[in-house]
Amino acid sequence: MSERYIEIRNWDRFQHKDVWRKSGGTPPWIKAYTALLHDHDWTTLSQSQQGILVNLWLMYASAGRSVSDTEAKRRLCRSDAEARWWRSNLESLSDAGFIEFVSQPIRAPVAPRVEERREEERVNTLSAVSQKTNGLTEAEVVAARERREQSGWVDNLSSYTGCRIVRGEVGVSHTYDPLGTEYPPAGWPHEKPTKQEVVAALRQRDLLSA
Repeated sequence: MSERYIEIRNWDRFQHKDVWRKSGGTPPWIKAYTALLHDHDWTTLSQSQQGILVNLWLMYASAGRSVSDTEAKRRLCRSDAEARWWRSNLESLSDAGFIEFVSQPIRAPVAPRVEERREEERVNTLSAVSQKTNGLTEAEVVAARERREQSGWVDNLSSYTGCRIVRGEVGVSHTYDPLGTEYPPAGWPHEKPTKQEVVAALRQRDLLSA
């Protein structure tokens, strides 16, 4: 049997419109509405099915809207008994209108390029520095910034999470990159890069682009 993928119905309708643009495709939070407490389709689900659905929401968001049936079962079923009821529970979620099954992974919109974000941050930094230096020219501000970098200063150090999204033909995956700025998925095994690792990666990138 070919792999099937899980799509969350009405995802765009109920989630924040800017969440993709601001997070690069892996939002740090999702919306859950209190109105669910009065929704017949929700209240008629078993507690197990409700728990599965919430976990599917989280996986759907953190994986760039690409969740396969097999991967979801592997991560969410903790016992043979849960595995035996897995397909039945998914069918109940589908019948209630919360999910549907598709033959191909959902393609999320392309996130803004990291380089474009960094350029925007660079311009903002220059502007902020310029305001603090009583009208220095941009060339003088750039020279001051280069001196800070030589002394070990790193602009926006906290933005480097070490996680980068890789998009392939069948979906998305996450890989470690000291210059990655994406929000890590659940179970991410890597620590946030140190300042030394970020500095080394920045220097290597500059050498390659020179």
